[in-house]
Amino acid sequence: MPSISAKAAFALACLAACLPMSTPAQAPAGQYDFPPTSFKGGDAKWSIYLQRTAPGKVDFVLEQPRGTQTARGTLVSVDPELRERGLRGKYGLSGTATVAGEPKILTLLVAPTPPSRRCSDNTGTNYNHAVLVIIDGGAWRGCGDFD
Repeated sequence: MPSISAKAAFALACLAACLPMSTPAQAPAGQYDFPPTSFKGGDAKWSIYLQRTAPGKVDFVLEQPRGTQTARGTLVSVDPELRERGLRGKYGLSGTATVAGEPKILTLLVAPTPPSRRCSDNTGTNYNHAVLVIIDGGAWRGCGDFD
């Protein structure tokens, strides 16, 4: 997994600045649910595809360049806040992914960005959402949109 670089740390700080931080401490069950529209995101070195399959369940495919599958599986909707990192998104997903034959914890946030601070990938393309994927502590930051 790539480690967080200074550039990625700065991007995460920008992501944090775009995300609202207030939320109820205890949310009723079923409050968090990914929309039925599929999501495609990532950056130049990775991509992720998310598709809701049932209330609270989302199938994902995480790939590296040239379609090399890194991980796939099903995640569940969770509170979209990473308190230990001070980040909050609109959608949160979590679950176990098999990466290189080993089970790893995968956590994901998707957050809309304000028009004045669009998310830009490494190619300079602007998107309406930021995405953060954390696998065993390693963070991948990217951008994307719902279909």
